[in-house]
Amino acid sequence: MEKKLLRDPNNRLLGGVSSGIGNYLGCDANIIRLLWIVVSLIVWGFTPLIYALLWILIPKGEVIVSENGTQMQPTRSGCLGTFLKVSFGICIFFILSIAFLVVISIILAVGLTIFTFFAGLLGFSLESLGALQMLF
Repeated sequence: MEKKLLRDPNNRLLGGVSSGIGNYLGCDANIIRLLWIVVSLIVWGFTPLIYALLWILIPKGEVIVSENGTQMQPTRSGCLGTFLKVSFGICIFFILSIAFLVVISIILAVGLTIFTFFAGLLGFSLESLGALQMLF
C-alpha cells in the first residue's frame, strides 16, 4: 500500500497537519507538535507561514474502514475554503502579535514615566540616574 501525506481530520488540533505528518512518518502526532513548538521558538515568525502553506497544500484525508483495514483517503475539499480559513488565521495571528507589542510598549512607557516621576520626587535627576540619560 502506498503511503500518502494527508491531513488527519480526526486527530487534529488546528488543521490536522501535524497528525498527517505523524501518520506519514509512522510516529505520534504529539512528537511532531513538539517539534513545531521547538522550531517556533528558534525561528519565530516563519513557522506559522510554513504551517499555513502545509495546511493549504496537504489534502485533507478521510478515514475509510474497509475489509483491508482502516485507511486514509483524500477528500475533495475545496482549496479555496481552506485558503480562506488559513488566511483568516494568519491575519488574526499577526493582529494579536501587533497588539501584544503595542501593549508591551504602553506598559514600558507608563512604567518609565512613573519611575521618572517618583525618582524626581525623591530628588534624583536624570543626570544622576545615568542609564536613563541616554533615553532623553
